[in-house]
Amino acid sequence: MWSDTGPKIPWLTPVHVWREADGEGTAVVCQLIDNGPDMLVYPNHALDLTCWAAANWAGGLAIQDLPNDWDSPGFSYRIVGAASFAPAA
Repeated sequence: MWSDTGPKIPWLTPVHVWREADGEGTAVVCQLIDNGPDMLVYPNHALDLTCWAAANWAGGLAIQDLPNDWDSPGFSYRIVGAASFAPAA
């Protein structure tokens, strides 16, 4: 379960996000800008995307409709440099 007591990754840290079916080579670079979603309420949702980032995979959905009408499974992400924030072994 997620804990609020672990190391913090700084805001604006680069995060690579890609659709699993397309492969990591197609990743979009985003910035870490919030802590959502709440893993207790949404245990199957690993990340929130800005409208700009989601628009890369949302087909023809209008940008103003993305926050409420777009959802898609099958994504992965890599937090660039995250290992440097892990506690020493």
